[in-house]
Amino acid sequence: MLKIVNLCITNQNKNKFLFLKRNKHPFKNYLGMLGGKIENQEDPSKAASRELFEEAGISSSGKFLGKCHEKIIENKQVIAELEIYFFYFIINESTKFNSGHEGELKWISIDDFKNNKLIPSDPLMINAFLNKGVKGTISIIEKIEEEYFQTEFEEVLQEKPDSKKPGVGVGVMILKNGKILLGKRHPDKEEASGLKEAGTWTMPGGKLDFQESFEECAKRETLEECGIKLNKVKVMCINNDKNEHAHFITIGLFSDDFEGEPKVIEPDKITEWSWFDLNNLPYPLFSPTKKMLDNYKENKFCINP
Repeated sequence: MLKIVNLCITNQNKNKFLFLKRNKHPFKNYLGMLGGKIENQEDPSKAASRELFEEAGISSSGKFLGKCHEKIIENKQVIAELEIYFFYFIINESTKFNSGHEGELKWISIDDFKNNKLIPSDPLMINAFLNKGVKGTISIIEKIEEEYFQTEFEEVLQEKPDSKKPGVGVGVMILKNGKILLGKRHPDKEEASGLKEAGTWTMPGGKLDFQESFEECAKRETLEECGIKLNKVKVMCINNDKNEHAHFITIGLFSDDFEGEPKVIEPDKITEWSWFDLNNLPYPLFSPTKKMLDNYKENKFCINP
């Protein structure tokens, strides 16, 4: 899946948007938000600022609002599957900008959206992330003959407390010369998903995807979160983790055979990565991470609350 940034750029009154008329496939001759590919191990916020400068000659930093999982279909085939990081910028209309090699830039008012050919998902994302405060969306766009149509757009809303069911996730204990890799969860509790516990130190990990093995999930999540490629990984333990926010069955895995050094790739989730001696760990620890360390030290397969 290709990771990209979309730049939602408004004036100070939030009634005009800076759009790009694209001159390349897909969406050639469509108006859409600026943006582009996140380079390997690049911080998404830095990618957003870089793309803004490269495409418009403007230096500024934006605010991350959410992510969209989007598929683009042509001739009944998925030609692109994207993880879109949505960033919000406020730019004065008097700011000079340069139209670059990607196409012509121009301000478009909200009232003019319906009079222009826009990438179908762009106004939907703007409404979801900027106006409604949604954190995640799912989008499917299909090209039929020569036009693009929005065939699916879903806002991923937080479940109500009475509808929550246990989820399944993995945590990965990565050991190097007696030291363990831990990342600091985002300090904003709204950004710290799942069990919340904002600002705590955690192992790499995440939710198990449909039909994915534990080992596949561990390798994928570790690569996505910190850029480390696991060569070998094995199941170490299983724990029942729950609090007032969520309930997860956590599969703990272990690896000391890997490639690469940790990088901050998803700053909206983890703000830093560091190696720590097992006898000198940071505080506070994410509760599932603390349990997994107890599993490892006490040689126990399962620790219940």
